[in-house]
Order: sequence, then structure tokens, then C-alpha cells
Amino acid sequence: MTWLAHPADMRTLAGMGLVTMVAVAHWTLGAFHPWLFVLSLLLSLTVSVMHHNHAHRPLWRMRALNAATDVWFTLFQGHPGYVFQTMHVDNHHRYHNGPDDVTRTDRFRAGNNLWGLLIHPIEFAIAARPHIAARVMASFRNDPRDFACIVAHYALLVGIDVLALVIDWKAALYVVLFPQLAAMFWLLASNYLQHAHARGDSEFDHSRNFLGLINPLFFNIGYHTAHHHSPDVHWSELPAVHASLVSRMSPALNEPSFAWYLIRVFLLSLVARRFRSQPTEPANLDSDS
Repeated sequence: MTWLAHPADMRTLAGMGLVTMVAVAHWTLGAFHPWLFVLSLLLSLTVSVMHHNHAHRPLWRMRALNAATDVWFTLFQGHPGYVFQTMHVDNHHRYHNGPDDVTRTDRFRAGNNLWGLLIHPIEFAIAARPHIAARVMASFRNDPRDFACIVAHYALLVGIDVLALVIDWKAALYVVLFPQLAAMFWLLASNYLQHAHARGDSEFDHSRNFLGLINPLFFNIGYHTAHHHSPDVHWSELPAVHASLVSRMSPALNEPSFAWYLIRVFLLSLVARRFRSQPTEPANLDSDS
């Protein structure tokens, strides 16, 4: 498809198509189906990853198609994507979870544990709110077209959610609102998963990487050091960037399994001290050490 900016994003279109079909099927069936609900929650992680990738590298060569795709993501993400530039690109990619990063994982509390993971999205939102508000006010004053786009996204999102609640409030909860909340949770919690107990003062040890099955399933989201090092590189090319950098990273920050990391750090650590996360020690080849 020549309109796509990168051929690998046929997978992104297929992913968003699947997310949409699951939501439509669940609503059309008119009853709660546990497996469709669980699938929608799992796909919400895919939504947050695809939305993030689209923010860095828009899917299409045509502005109108990218604008339409922005709307598509807004409805499933539960929030417009304009915040990526302010909070993700201008802030997070500039400071890498270091002391000047507004949404750094240790801003409110140190450590890496279950409570920190669960509360981080709320703390992220608290820290980001004034910066997002400033971004919207700047658009209002200086860029009426951009401001109108932001307002239109919020209006459409709220309108769809309210309409769904009016038509069938129970279906609206399990088809629309809970998956949106899950997508927002993954979007914000991923910051904690990828950076808590890493070294924000380091060039190569500021991020945790997850290897294994998570990458083919979720668009190479596990190669986070590579993404920070080369944020303009397409997600399909991140494994090669990771391979070129891995010798300069602390081995402790390359987790072989995302699932095992979740189980070990956030569940088993509750009952066994040996599974608790520890701050990353400087790597021998770290240029900051």
C-alpha cells in the first residue's frame, strides 16, 4: 500500500482493525462475554503501543489520513494524542527519566514495586496536568486550528462515550470505558515498567528492555533503550538498534521475559525478599560511570 509511510505498518492497520472488530462484535452481541472482554483488555496494550508509534512515525504519507487515524486512536486510547509531543517527545525523550523529567518514576516515591506501578498513572497525570494545560492554552492563543482540533477530539470522545452510556450503560462499561481505561493505564504505567530502578543519569542504562515474545506481539515495544537512542527509527527496525547498543547496557536491564518480570517483581516480591527489585548498578562501559 503506497499510501503507508512504512510497509510494516500494515500490521498496525491489522491491529487496529482487530481492536475495532472485537469492540463492534461485543457490542452487537448485546451481552457480556468474558473472553471478548479479556481480549479487549489485552488489545488495549496494543492500542497504547500503536498510538505511541504513530505519534513518533505517522502511518500515512497524507496528512488527511493521519488526521483520521488520530481520531481512530483517540476513541480507543481514551485520550487525544496531542499530549505525546508535550509530555513524551519534548519532556521524556529529552530527559530520559532523569532529574528534569516531569514524569520521572521517582518523582513521588523511590522503588519499583506493585504499589508504585498501580499509583504511577495517577501520579503521572498529576505531574503532567499543568504542562498539558499550558500546551492547550498556548494553542488557544497562538494556533486556533490546532486548538480546534484538540477540542474536536475531546468532544468526539466524550460524545461517543456518553452516547454509548445512554444507549446501554452496561455495555458501554465493558465494551468502551473499561478498555479505554486499560489503554490509558498501559500508556502511563509503561513509563514505570521501563524506567523504575533504572538510571536516569545514564546514557545507556536509563531504560529497561524486555526481550522475548512481547516484541513480535507488541510491535517491538521491549526495545526501549534503542527507542530512546533513536526515537525517529521505525519500530520494525528497533531490534537492529538494540543489537548495536546491548554491549553498552547493564545486563540487569535486559529482561528475558516480560511476563516473568511482572510475576517476579510485582507478585512474588510481596512474599519473598529475594524477588524484590534493586536499583541498577552502573555498567562497566557506561559513559557516565
